[in-house]
Amino acid sequence: MPRIARSYLVGKIFHITVKGINGEYIFQGNENKKKYLNLLKKDLEGTNLKILAYCIMDNHAHILIATEKIEEMSTYMKKVNTAFANFYNKINERQGYVFKNRFFSQPIEDRKHLFSCIVYIHKNPVKALIVKGMQDYKFSSYREYFGQVNNYLIEKEMIYKFFDNKNISEYMVKFKEFHLRDSLLEYEFDEEINYKELIKAYKKYFSDKEIVKILIERFKLNKQKIAILFNTTKYNINKMIK
Repeated sequence: MPRIARSYLVGKIFHITVKGINGEYIFQGNENKKKYLNLLKKDLEGTNLKILAYCIMDNHAHILIATEKIEEMSTYMKKVNTAFANFYNKINERQGYVFKNRFFSQPIEDRKHLFSCIVYIHKNPVKALIVKGMQDYKFSSYREYFGQVNNYLIEKEMIYKFFDNKNISEYMVKFKEFHLRDSLLEYEFDEEINYKELIKAYKKYFSDKEIVKILIERFKLNKQKIAILFNTTKYNINKMIK
């Protein structure tokens, strides 16, 4: 099977991120996550949109969407988020905005970017130390891809054609192997990471010295930024990692 031309992808697949306002944990709890997934599925009916991957975390969600018309995607996301905001405000007896802005969208540039983005989405709960393996998280499309559940939400067939073989079993092996690679460093995802929350989570598993090394090596933060996050000085950070 020939590789898909880059022009096929540009302007047609988008990585969507939605976040709770002020970092609020709007999806916290299974029921909230299920509600958002149900809305994504329900409002997809009657559209030409295709969802290729998703992951619902406690305070944000990732959705990979294929579309021929950006306007249709915008209308869809507005409908989903408005319905969820009404639900969230009602059960929490609150008023006002629920989401930070409308949503963030990043166009997928090429085949490698597409696969990297899917892996990035599926690895979210693992990187947040919520689960040990991607297969252990109930609210992402990873388990749907590999036949553990079938929510009929993602369009797996569209992903199949991006592989160079027609054998689906070979596809499954290749795709699973791709998830084990740390290939995301080549692409930048312009998202705001709440490093204070990240550090708080990491403290359950790592020493301060280990966390500093992770922030430098994995997240490419400079020592001055890390010093501010730890409420200390750059001198102390240098001393810590010697």
